[in-house]
Amino acid sequence: MGNKIIKILQNIFIEEKVRGQNVNDNDLLLIHREILKKKPMLRSAFMYFYREMLNNSTAAKENEIDIELGSGAGFFKDIHPKIKTSDIRKSPNFDLEVNALDMPFDNNAVKNIYAINVFHHLSDPTKFLNECYRVLADDGRVILVEPHNGFFSSFIHKKLHKDEFFDTAVNDWKNNLIKGPLSGANQAMSHIVFTRDLDRFNKIFENKLGLSKKIYMHNWLRYLFSGGVNFKQTLPNFMIPIFTLIEKILNPFAKHLSLHQMIVIKKLN
Repeated sequence: MGNKIIKILQNIFIEEKVRGQNVNDNDLLLIHREILKKKPMLRSAFMYFYREMLNNSTAAKENEIDIELGSGAGFFKDIHPKIKTSDIRKSPNFDLEVNALDMPFDNNAVKNIYAINVFHHLSDPTKFLNECYRVLADDGRVILVEPHNGFFSSFIHKKLHKDEFFDTAVNDWKNNLIKGPLSGANQAMSHIVFTRDLDRFNKIFENKLGLSKKIYMHNWLRYLFSGGVNFKQTLPNFMIPIFTLIEKILNPFAKHLSLHQMIVIKKLN
């Protein structure tokens, strides 16, 4: 009964331009970009992501670059003009076409790798992290924003997307269900790799990569009520400063309320 109600609500609140679209089609990328431009509340949530990511980055030298993977509908370049935006899908909206598992960069060429809701879409996290180690310069960073495995977040993420799932119990880091840019992803993958299997991560990447920080994102009300890029906004934009204030007040409960977590990984040598 509960699943039926959720499907009804998904059908009611889905953005009309998204309805019926294949999640792996390039057309959806353009639709998402248009939706994000028209949603100040969602842009506010993304602005928070970008600022927090930059606050946890490290300064690039002249011969080093910053790269965003899976730029999608985002606008990181408006905030960080020197960043190279990229996606696995070719588009004139991005600087580069990049497969995160086989990056077209020289060894030690990248200072910061940024990615929002990308890590859980990768079929082979180990291969990705090895690529990050290869391309990162000394003291480089991988800065990921990913779904958080909190009480509220895990419930929301389990119910939100029909083309993705949230399963903290899978044994293998590899995900053979991924067949395209957005379908088949396990949204719990960052929790699995960097929390549940942290000892395994440390053993595999000993003296190569280290988990530096895990930070709860305090934009959950804005993100939720904006509807993201797939669902309709449910409350008006004048609520943005009110939500921002409530998010700050409820900061002590972020572990239970935050929808996303930022994970900062540092190159060790």
